[in-house]
Amino acid sequence: YCKNMNDPMPKHVCYYQIAVISGNINICDEINYDKNERLQCYFNFVINLYWWDRSDEIKEEYCDKFPTNEPDRKTCLAFKNRDVSLCKNNVHCLTFFKQDMSFCSGKGSNLEYCIRDRAMTDKDLTICETLTGEKRDDCIGDFCTHIKLDTAICDKISDIHEKQSRYVEVAIHTSNNVRGD
Repeated sequence: YCKNMNDPMPKHVCYYQIAVISGNINICDEINYDKNERLQCYFNFVINLYWWDRSDEIKEEYCDKFPTNEPDRKTCLAFKNRDVSLCKNNVHCLTFFKQDMSFCSGKGSNLEYCIRDRAMTDKDLTICETLTGEKRDDCIGDFCTHIKLDTAICDKISDIHEKQSRYVEVAIHTSNNVRGD
C-alpha cells in the first residue's frame, strides 16, 4: 500500500506507522527511494520505544541499521541502555535525556524542539504551554501520542487537522496496546 503512494510525506508516515503498529522495524527497509527517510523511519521507531519506556525492547540489531559513523547509532544505543553517558558530547542525543531548561539556551532555531524534548523527558505537559502556534500543537501532539495516550490532552491542540491526526494516532496505539497504562 505505501509503495503506491506518490506524495512523499504521507508515504513516509505510512511506512513509519505500519512499522510501529506491527512492531517490525524492518518495514522501514522498504523505503528504497530516500536513504534519509529510511534512517528517519528507523530513528522514529526506536525513539517511540524509548518514549514509551520500552527501551528493553530496543535490540542491538535495530541500532545496527544506522551506519557506524552515524550519530543516531550512538543515540539508539543510549536509548537501548537508557544511558546518557553513551551520548558523549552529542547534543542531539543529550536532548532526549533529562536536562535542565537551561540546556535549551543558545539552541537558536532548535529552541522549540529542545523545549519539546524537556516536556517529553520531564513528562510535564505544562512545558509545551510555553510554546506558541504550530510548535505548541506539535509538542502537545507528541505528548499525547508518546508519553500519555490521552485524547483529553490532544483536545488542547488548536489546529483541527493536527488534532484529528493525533486522535487517530492515539486510537491506533491504544487499540494495539502499544503502552500498557
